[in-house]
Amino acid sequence: MNIEIERKFLMDEKKFKDFLNNPKKQTDVRVYKKLEIIQGYILKEKEKSIRIRCVFESGVPGFGIPHGDKNYLLETKTKIKGKTFSYKEESFCIIDTMFEHLLTFIPKEKIIKKTRHVLIMKDNTKFEVDFFRSPKKLVIAEAEVSKESKVLYIPPWLGKEVTGDPKYFNSNM
Repeated sequence: MNIEIERKFLMDEKKFKDFLNNPKKQTDVRVYKKLEIIQGYILKEKEKSIRIRCVFESGVPGFGIPHGDKNYLLETKTKIKGKTFSYKEESFCIIDTMFEHLLTFIPKEKIIKKTRHVLIMKDNTKFEVDFFRSPKKLVIAEAEVSKESKVLYIPPWLGKEVTGDPKYFNSNM
């Protein structure tokens, strides 16, 4: 079990792409990784969700069910009572055929496809910047923090904070 404390932001996509393409602006970044994700929700309720997910490193050709090195996961996420933006998450590895079978139960228009840029800053704050391609185009950043009261450095490519706004929950896409 993992406790995830996250804050969510809209993005200034132009500033973020400029940041990615300019190494001189990346002095605060300690680690960078780019992933492709396909996911769908089996259960979506106000306080909890169950999703399946396929995650793989970028660079794999095509983007249906990918081929190459990938992880298939079944994940649960439950809001922690009394907390503003803290969740209990559990993740279980599943086999590819189980993922593909479960995916058939999710309407095609509800399957989420996104590119994720993972940045770990020098202060150990982890940012996950998601470029959603379907079901709708959107760019969102999540900052994972160690406690809800942590003061967060806001990079110039972050936009308006939307933490807690159900409109921007993955499960509501």
